[in-house]
Amino acid sequence: MDENAVTELAAEGCELIITAGYRYKIPDLTAYSIRGINIHPTLLPAGRGVWPLPWTILTAQKYSGVTIHQLSGDYDAGHILAQRDFLVDVNERLESLSAKAQLLATDLLRSVMLDFGHYWHSALPQRGEVIEWGMPSKEQRTLDWHSGVADLDRLCRAFGKFGCFAFFEQRNWVVYGLTAWQYQHAYDIGAVVHKTNTEMIVAASDGLVSLLYFDPMPA
Repeated sequence: MDENAVTELAAEGCELIITAGYRYKIPDLTAYSIRGINIHPTLLPAGRGVWPLPWTILTAQKYSGVTIHQLSGDYDAGHILAQRDFLVDVNERLESLSAKAQLLATDLLRSVMLDFGHYWHSALPQRGEVIEWGMPSKEQRTLDWHSGVADLDRLCRAFGKFGCFAFFEQRNWVVYGLTAWQYQHAYDIGAVVHKTNTEMIVAASDGLVSLLYFDPMPA
């Protein structure tokens, strides 16, 4: 959405722009008779960024939530209209975390829209520590077999259906699901120590990892 798009919306009588999961910067709306709000799946100002859900799991947050805030000149920095939290399960996956956030966002947005003027004029500046989570790099999404099984499990849960990356049997893979357990062994770390008809078991530093859903990366 660029300046031309905003100008066209203003000419059509648009009064409000609502964004959610939108990765691009909305132009400054102060010159237009249009207000703008964004729905963000963290408790701002903690968790600013275009894809905060994986980081919520990777950093072992006990709570997350949804924030509805005014669009401003900086990403995820506008005054807060409404905010509500929820508990993050110790075994949370990206899919369950996303579902919780979406359901809460629906309810929270409904409340805001039923009395929008009040929420808009009562919006407060963001308070607390600003934490920014950048887009995860490929390295940050890669399973390191020298890590402990708890960390490997957390990494896979954090990226869920989008997959994390792994290297074994002399090729690169995308892994979508695994189960891991601590186990004393003398295997080479990163070696495939067992195969079933659907699974591969890989040796990690302090245990074994059973890969349940995975595909080879395209060449």
